[in-house]
Amino acid sequence: MSEPKSGDQKTGAAESARSSRAEVLAFAAKRTSENESIPLPSHCELELADTYARAHGQNRKFIALWNKWLEWDGIRWIEDQTLRSYDLGREICKAAAKVVGKGAGAIAKAATVAAVERLTRADRAHAARAEQFDADPHLLNTPRGTIDLRTCELRPHRREDWLTKSTAVGPKHREPRRWREFLSRVTDGDGQLEAYLQRVVGYSLTGLTREHAFFFFTAPARTANQPS
Repeated sequence: MSEPKSGDQKTGAAESARSSRAEVLAFAAKRTSENESIPLPSHCELELADTYARAHGQNRKFIALWNKWLEWDGIRWIEDQTLRSYDLGREICKAAAKVVGKGAGAIAKAATVAAVERLTRADRAHAARAEQFDADPHLLNTPRGTIDLRTCELRPHRREDWLTKSTAVGPKHREPRRWREFLSRVTDGDGQLEAYLQRVVGYSLTGLTREHAFFFFTAPARTANQPS
């Protein structure tokens, strides 16, 4: 009887490893599914964290790479600079302590609040990746809505655009008279230069850097704000 070749042995070992891994994953999935139907102890830290995620998962995200919470303010995602995420955990624990009766003292402790806040960081409702934010260079966020610079469409603010920045003012649906007057004045009515400056400004509104261009604007001293 011939000995199995080395290559056959390696192939068999790999197939066995894949089969074993598949069995482990299937078992884990089954146990996870079974455990989902088993209720958690009332008002334990895990249940309180689940309550937190259900209440605030849509408007609060934790980015592990930055070790920061971001919150949705209706226009953009802003950094939580006042420990609001911790305070929301405190409110949930406070409400639970009022109804639980026995064991309320343990729920009302700072350690429980801190544990709830830490647990929610990894909850899939809250966890987000750094690269999700400000990823589309063609979206310009303004107080009046988000502009898609590819189509010039002004649309309502959306969480899923993942924008963290915004301009100070938004567009109005009317002829930009002052802007056109300004261009005409600073270019002395040079139509080609006006068109070029509009392209420069439009490009600067995007997050693109593919042109590798750096623009300088100069004028004679003390003439920048004077009419031509």
